[in-house]
Amino acid sequence: MRTKLVLLALFLLFMVLAGAFSLYRRGSEKTDSSYLASFPASSLSYSTNPVDEYSELAKSLIEGLKEGDHQKTSALYNDKMKEVVTSEKEDAAWIALSSQYGQFKKISGYARIDDPAFHFVFVKSDFEKATITFRVIFGEDKRIAGFFIDSVA
Repeated sequence: MRTKLVLLALFLLFMVLAGAFSLYRRGSEKTDSSYLASFPASSLSYSTNPVDEYSELAKSLIEGLKEGDHQKTSALYNDKMKEVVTSEKEDAAWIALSSQYGQFKKISGYARIDDPAFHFVFVKSDFEKATITFRVIFGEDKRIAGFFIDSVA
């Protein structure tokens, strides 16, 4: 029963985040990034260190979530994300991840792909029981426009 509640909480949080990204994308007339939204992270080449400014910002997001530092994470979000992502939602999501997959251990890899309107950073994060790849999506303003769990292995 607890596992079902954890999965439901994660699903609801990431639906909210997906909605924020969708609203942000509607404002972009430069490109249709839908092909990148479904890009398989498993086919990317990962670096063990942040490769650029976007990777550093994605690292800051993961660290902020781990530390429960909503001020740190909120400063990284664009206006639409700030509207929908509350500290309570962040805390609930991180608690759900930790209860399902164990404590966060480290970030083990970074990869990035770009298109004219968005920068996608994939962050492999090692937990005690699994490796979770997060997809962090940045707009041209270097603010986070979307955040998803890409895969769990």
